[in-house]
Order: sequence, then structure tokens, then C-alpha cells
Amino acid sequence: MTQGEFDANLHRFDERMQRLFARSDERHQENVRSNERLLAEMDKRHAALLESFRVMFDRRLGDLNQRMDDFKAQTSADVDRIREEMGEMRKESRLLRWNIWVAACATVIGIASFNSATTSAVLDAFESGRNTAAAIAEARHAAEHHDARERERPP
Repeated sequence: MTQGEFDANLHRFDERMQRLFARSDERHQENVRSNERLLAEMDKRHAALLESFRVMFDRRLGDLNQRMDDFKAQTSADVDRIREEMGEMRKESRLLRWNIWVAACATVIGIASFNSATTSAVLDAFESGRNTAAAIAEARHAAEHHDARERERPP
């Protein structure tokens, strides 16, 4: 091979390599553009998904806040109801204590009255017994006196 052939072959090889590199650069540029388009689409999708997630998260957070507010209101209502019931129970307890005191006093007065009536009945019975004994003694004495007069009288 001569110098001219070698140079021609080298020149063809160089042109061929230039074309290959040019095509490779074109493909690389095309891949870069395609990647940029894909990245732009992915960024749009990511932004849409992120916005969708934010909306869903805000909605769920709003629902959670609403449930917490409802629970807080329900708890406050329950606490208020319990306080009212406790107040009513205290009032009823006061009335019950008052009723217990009245019943206790009435019981004491009733027992005292029963005791007084029983004592009075026992004393009346004792007095009646004593009066009966005195009346019997007087009746015996009168009967004896009557019998004695009857004997003294002539038949």
C-alpha cells in the first residue's frame, strides 16, 4: 500500500468516524432532548400527584380536625351533663339528709311518746290495781260491817 492509498484510507476512515461521531452526537442530543421531555412530563406528573396529595391530605386533616372538634364538643357536653347530674345529686343528697333528720326526729318523738304511753299505762294499771285493792278492802270491810250488823239484829 502506498502512501497515497494509506492517506486515502485514513481520510475515509476519518470521515467515517466523523459521521459516526456526528450520528452519535445527534443520538446523544436526541436522547438528551427526549430525557428533558420525559423529565418535564415527570415533573408535571409529580407536581400533579403532589398537588393531589396535598388536597387529599388537607381534606383528611380537615376531617380529622372536624372529628376532633366534634369529640371535644361531645366531651364538653358530657362533662357539663355530669356536672349538672352531680349538682342534682348534691341537692337530692341534701334533701335526703333533711328527710333522714326529720325521720330520725319523728322516730325519737314516736319512741318517746310510746315510752310515755307505756309508762302511763303501767302507772294507770298499778294505780288501778292499788285502787282495786283498796276498793276490795273497803268492800270487805263494808261486808264485814254489814255482816256484823246483820248478826246483831234480831232475827
